[in-house]
Amino acid sequence: MPILLEDTWKGLPAIPTYHNIHLVYNPLAGRLQRSGGELIPRILAALREQGHGVTPAPTPGPGEAGRLARRAADTGADLVLVLGGDGTVNEALNGVAGSGTAFAVLPGGTANVLATELGLPR
Repeated sequence: MPILLEDTWKGLPAIPTYHNIHLVYNPLAGRLQRSGGELIPRILAALREQGHGVTPAPTPGPGEAGRLARRAADTGADLVLVLGGDGTVNEALNGVAGSGTAFAVLPGGTANVLATELGLPR
């Protein structure tokens, strides 16, 4: 069960602290390519700074995000956090479906249609 942080960040409500996040990401996603390799280390540092435990899980190729997400859910991940485009998000969501594991999206693709439709900021 996640523990709620007592502090708030920039006026936002407190969020749970996750001790076992699996960051599933597509290393070829548009946003990652444009970051020059800086984005993943920044995300990992920011999560860890906020007290989260996080394990990076880069996809080795197409169709693998679902397998990585399912393995994370099956081994007790508190949260599967996906960074990639619509295809990576779709694969990973199908991987955790029915598991009860929390799921979150960091838009990282070129178009990010799902994130746009959900009103997620870039």
